[in-house]
Amino acid sequence: MGESIPQNMRGSAWRMIRKGVIARDEGKCRLCGKDLSKVPSWLTEVHHIQPRNRGGDDHPSNLLTLCTMCHKRVTIDALIAEGGDPLNSDQFLPWESLEALR
Repeated sequence: MGESIPQNMRGSAWRMIRKGVIARDEGKCRLCGKDLSKVPSWLTEVHHIQPRNRGGDDHPSNLLTLCTMCHKRVTIDALIAEGGDPLNSDQFLPWESLEALR
C-alpha cells in the first residue's frame, strides 16, 4: 500500500486521515448506510480493510467508515475466519469482501 507514518506524527496524522475518510464516505456507514453525522464521533469507526498487523496501512484506499455495530461484525468475522471456526456463518461479512467496497 503506502508509506508508513512515523510514530511521533501518527496521532495528528491519523486524526486528519480519519476525518478525510469520514468525509469521503459522506458520514455514512459503508455497510449498512447509517447516517453517522448525528451520533457522537466515538461511535464512528474507521476500519482498516487490510489490518495493519497484516501489512495494511493508513492510506484512505485501505480505510472505510463503519458504524460501531458493523465494525464489530467485521472484526468478529475476521477473528472467526482466521481461527477456522466451524461456527462461521453468513451472519458476518468477511473482511476480504470489503475489498469490493473500495
